[in-house]
Amino acid sequence: MTSGRTSLYFDLLDGFKKPRCPICRYALRAVERFFESLTYENTNDPGIRDGVRAARGFCNRHTLQYLSFGDELGTALIYRDLLHTILPAIEEVVPDGLAAVTGALTDPDGQRGAERTLKALAPTDVCIACQRLHESEEHYLTTFLQHLNDQEFVAAFKHSTGLCTVHAGLALHWSRGSHRDLIRRVQQRCWAELLQQLDDGIPDAPVLQQALVAAVGGKGIRP
Repeated sequence: MTSGRTSLYFDLLDGFKKPRCPICRYALRAVERFFESLTYENTNDPGIRDGVRAARGFCNRHTLQYLSFGDELGTALIYRDLLHTILPAIEEVVPDGLAAVTGALTDPDGQRGAERTLKALAPTDVCIACQRLHESEEHYLTTFLQHLNDQEFVAAFKHSTGLCTVHAGLALHWSRGSHRDLIRRVQQRCWAELLQQLDDGIPDAPVLQQALVAAVGGKGIRP
């Protein structure tokens, strides 16, 4: 492999040949692979269990994504483990257990108890699927910026459909000088071409999907 050209470099080079933001594509793929690994190999992984407990489960969007894998047993094991963590924490601050939580939260004289209860229920870390997503985004963005002097890479970027506004904004924020100018010019051209297609009349489904992804990122990239 050419020095400095990692698998992420070649992912992006390939992604530039396809419609829509390549950083969205590969960051979302990282989350998909995380859930595949969780489903088929890592349900009982201690580190993942600790992460789920700390985050009080997956966030809403990633819980729904996890459910789509149809792993009823694995899901039951993970969330049973989570409830075994939450119930004792509640019982420490609310002696009557879960049934008394509503009273502790609404009793005007029980503000201190309500605060303790909320703290017991609150996560101490973010959703581990979100962590995978953000780590992958950062790695691909870093790789993208590192290769803006590479002629083959830049040529592929110039002929691509560009980045979404989420990742273009981050790339512009983290870049400087000629690299920032390059990103700005490519993005202006990509978005102008997309706008022209929308101005020409009712777009077909692929163009409309490309426009939506360009505006807000791929499905699941942000809440």
